Amino acid sequence: AACQAVWALAVAFPSQLAPLLNATTNSMLSDHAHAAQAAATSGREAEGLYESMQAHAHAAAALLSAAPQTPFGYPASQSYGALQAAASLVAAGDERASTAAWLLLRALLVADPEWMGGKGRLAEASKMWAAVLARRAEPPTKDTRERAEAELRTRAHALASLSDFLKALPPRALAPLLKHVVAALLPPNTELLRACRENAASLMTAPPFRAAFVLFRARLYELLDALPTSELRAAKALLNVVMPMVVGDIVDPS
Repeated sequence: AACQAVWALAVAFPSQLAPLLNATTNSMLSDHAHAAQAAATSGREAEGLYESMQAHAHAAAALLSAAPQTPFGYPASQSYGALQAAASLVAAGDERASTAAWLLLRALLVADPEWMGGKGRLAEASKMWAAVLARRAEPPTKDTRERAEAELRTRAHALASLSDFLKALPPRALAPLLKHVVAALLPPNTELLRACRENAASLMTAPPFRAAFVLFRARLYELLDALPTSELRAAKALLNVVMPMVVGDIVDPS
């Protein structure tokens, strides 16, 4: 509700959009920097700073997405600033920081799909997705379950962001991205999905892990649904891995 109010106020007072966006983006980055420092000494202080970072990320996303409803939007430099802020948060390798990054990236897509579909911006976004999705994850075990939960959630948010881009951008902008998705981004995640299913007996007894797995699985299937049929036909080896799991989930969703 607060983010909707921020959006409405930005539309009602468009002259305030740019300064508010600048302030919230800076506050978000400052909170993240201080949280990383505080984590070494005070878990409670770090937790509060991370919550503040995510709140500022939601506010920044609301302001970015309000731009199309205003007469002049905000300076182009702020779009680049938001994209760079998202990239720095993903590079931090922290679950909550990357969640904030995907919020900004999706808001930029809402604000100006044509701008985000430009070659340079899409290349920057591709680096962000690759940082999370292209790396191979260690097969989860009972001993590494908590770390695996965070990994699954982080990947789920990245997959959702990627799916939004595939659905929103025109085919001409997507051509180079699609090959990268099929060749580099999908295989590590289908392997992780299979590893989770193979170790289900020891992993799914913990409700937090089960929730993270269900979220990850849903976002991965949504990405497959967003891919053009031609790309799916070209990924036969990948589908040989995924299809039995999809059919199994339909027959027994538990």
